[in-house]
Amino acid sequence: GDGSYSVAVINHTRSGHSIEIFDYRNNSLFHQKSIRDTFLISPNDLVLINATQMYVANDHGSTSDWGKTLEEYLQLAQSNVVFYDGLYFSLAAENLGYANGINISRDGKILYVAETVGKKLTMYSRNTVTYKLTFLQSIKMHSGVDNIELDDKGNLWMGSHPKLLTFTRHAKDANVLSPSQVLRLTPKAEHDYLIEEIYLSSGDDLSGSSVGALFGNTLLIGSVFESHFLSCTFNQKDGSN
Repeated sequence: GDGSYSVAVINHTRSGHSIEIFDYRNNSLFHQKSIRDTFLISPNDLVLINATQMYVANDHGSTSDWGKTLEEYLQLAQSNVVFYDGLYFSLAAENLGYANGINISRDGKILYVAETVGKKLTMYSRNTVTYKLTFLQSIKMHSGVDNIELDDKGNLWMGSHPKLLTFTRHAKDANVLSPSQVLRLTPKAEHDYLIEEIYLSSGDDLSGSSVGALFGNTLLIGSVFESHFLSCTFNQKDGSN
């Protein structure tokens, strides 16, 4: 009610991973605390449930560089989602293929997890009392989905990597272009969703798209390594941009 918000940020340092909690008020960030735990194996994304509780996606199950490389090369589904209750972490979901973007439905009843290597979006029903997750379904996206954003209608917008091997090469050499793609998933009915490709490019304007966020009629597309993002005018009526 006072116009303040809680902001949680994943922080990767040489000494390990942490989650930094801030209060945002009066156009400023005020640091509240740092959270460190062995459950933070390889945190990629998180979603706050309230000011102190959150779900966190670990994109790997291994802590060593060799173990992570093996997971990627063999496409092992060993990543997970953990829940932080304000004091302690617990395992919420496991056996995911590179758990990346994570978000929650408007009513708080469904948790969405993007599995980049698995090329699918996995959904869990969420008990709002115990916070336990129950698997609902996985939707094949046929692309390396990354971050998940929701618009005011509850539609999911995902930056994606349609060619994962090319993206891996792009990560090592900026001169190698990696295609960019934005997908929108619209809930139609229970277990029924419409998947639309909203944006696709060869990567010459932006390589390695990782996020697509809609604000009004503006679609912002960001990437993993580029120093810029794209701002697109999106026509809500016919879906063109």
